[in-house]
Amino acid sequence: MQVEQDLATTEGEFHSPIRLVGQGDEALLARLAMIDAASSRIDLQVYIFKADNSGDLVIHALMAAAQRGVAVRLLLDDFGTGQQDEKFARLASHPNIEVKLFNPTQFRRFQAAGMLFDFSLKSRRMHNKLMITDQRLAILGGRNIGDMYFDSGAEANFHDLDVIVSDAVAKSLTNAFELYWQHPLAVPIASIHPISSPRSWQRLFDSLLQTADNQAKRNAAKQYADTVLNASSLWQDAVVNIVVDHPDKLLTSPQVATTHLVPVMQRLLSDVEHSALIVSPYFVPQDNLITQLADWVQGGAAVTVLTNSLAATDVLAVHAGYAPWRKKMLAAGIQLWEFKPDTQHSSQQHKVLGASRASLHAKTFIFDQRYIFIGSLNLDPRSLHLNTELGVILETPALARDVSEGITRQLKRSAYQLRLDVSSDKCPLTWSEWSADSNELLQTHCTEPNAKRWQKWLTRFLSLLPIQNQL
Repeated sequence: MQVEQDLATTEGEFHSPIRLVGQGDEALLARLAMIDAASSRIDLQVYIFKADNSGDLVIHALMAAAQRGVAVRLLLDDFGTGQQDEKFARLASHPNIEVKLFNPTQFRRFQAAGMLFDFSLKSRRMHNKLMITDQRLAILGGRNIGDMYFDSGAEANFHDLDVIVSDAVAKSLTNAFELYWQHPLAVPIASIHPISSPRSWQRLFDSLLQTADNQAKRNAAKQYADTVLNASSLWQDAVVNIVVDHPDKLLTSPQVATTHLVPVMQRLLSDVEHSALIVSPYFVPQDNLITQLADWVQGGAAVTVLTNSLAATDVLAVHAGYAPWRKKMLAAGIQLWEFKPDTQHSSQQHKVLGASRASLHAKTFIFDQRYIFIGSLNLDPRSLHLNTELGVILETPALARDVSEGITRQLKRSAYQLRLDVSSDKCPLTWSEWSADSNELLQTHCTEPNAKRWQKWLTRFLSLLPIQNQL
């Protein structure tokens, strides 16, 4: 499956062992295990890096790797660092660690204010998530670094899907990382926040508390490396294509698609014939995408979309941009489900739908139960036209069927089903809630279920603002 090249890249087609990672705790163990096993090089690129227990655990593991001679490169989107310049500058004072911030703002204490002075550029972010070790293993998907992405959040958790790839795919993903690392928008942290002491890293390393819980996780990571990463029977074969936005996407007009990965995806994937399952937590479809989905329905395909409900979303503005399109999608025959905030854990091996106080965060598209896209791309204007994104398309019919059927089985347990009744003036749009253990309809809601009144009012207000292109 070869495609013409433009600025947006695909590294070609590879045959590779892969492993999907749906559980949040496994996603953290996988990263720690890969870091601990690295012998020469670690490249980590991420949008958000939280200053919490998981973030510190990853930093400590990276520093331990650097201490044994591994070269570590950390590329962070500036907006997602949470004003941790001092910490990352100390980290970069280690001779084996380099840290760069992507598209940094001039104002360090008030980053949001810095955006106002150059909004057209500073509002556009590097949304990629990728870690590569020794050019041999790579993990990518929708997860940032932080407790809430690894099922460790105190109040809420995001539920996501990663994929671990190996061999030639991991090596080619290094080229994608290098493209961003060498870009002019990638600025060394030392030029932003200089550190006078060359051994500031030692104080940081010593300050990171190694609690009994953290030590248990490090021990579990070692076991994970032995029982999973090195167990070929737990991996599955796939044909893999890498798709990545060119970093120049941030410097060019949103209408210049030569820097975008979406046209590359469209060329890689033939028209949907039988089914499309789209999982996108931030979903603002607009006319062209709805037309594409409706065409698939007209052609006989079953098209299902799962996104966050108002009660589950963490970005009300995105829900405000999505909500006006619901009736049009339902009228076109698109099946629409919205994720509940209180869904229970599932025993499915590749869990995408998750736990209590949950918010959907996976960006997973399955076509004809043959192809799976996993990456950082949301189906909203921001991901499509403004931010940079990264993902892989896996051609693996057995696994695609397994994941698709697993998600479909969980829908009634984990989401509300939206329905359209054009004959009803009182309640034309409804949310059906089903029993978790049967096909019994528990109740029908005529308004956004479980959402707070203030959420509903604020969403209505946001829907009036001219911010669609920024969502």
